[in-house]
Amino acid sequence: ELFSLDPEKPLLGRWYQENFFPGSTFKPVTATGGIERGGVTPDEPVYPERDAYQPVSANGEPVGQPISNFEGSTCGGTLILVLQVSCNSAFAEMGAEDVGADDMIEAAEAFGFNHDVPIDLPDPARSVFPTEVEGTPLVQNPAVVAQLAIGQNEVGATPLQMALVAAAVANGGEIMTPHVVREVRDDQGEV
Repeated sequence: ELFSLDPEKPLLGRWYQENFFPGSTFKPVTATGGIERGGVTPDEPVYPERDAYQPVSANGEPVGQPISNFEGSTCGGTLILVLQVSCNSAFAEMGAEDVGADDMIEAAEAFGFNHDVPIDLPDPARSVFPTEVEGTPLVQNPAVVAQLAIGQNEVGATPLQMALVAAAVANGGEIMTPHVVREVRDDQGEV
């Protein structure tokens, strides 16, 4: 009883029962969307060297706030370089302009966002990639898509989800099914 009232939730398995902003750990999801759906290759496009990306509307008008790089640093280049340095401006542009809202949703969902978690533990939290903002489809809000592409705004992921993303990249795209096992017993109950 005492533990259930504690605001720190000491009995909560945060690694699979609580969502956090994934931040830059989400960039491989955006990169996958760029490769599979946005025409991004190891050589093209070459993202400009800059300290921030300004999202633009369909008619080219600036929308939302500029998305800055860490500590105002300047970065840009091809996919491998912007991934190595975790370049916010490049990934924000990639998500908003190269991949786009609908394909960002598809890429995130292919990694397991917005789906039930396939783990044999009670009450896992579902990682979330929003499909709309305040009732408006994402496609109408490139500034939010740019923020989502760098794992900010309303993206929420468990540490388990981001471990599955990393494992999928390492396993050639195969999403693993996690299990928690203390022991294996035969049909006679023997370990």
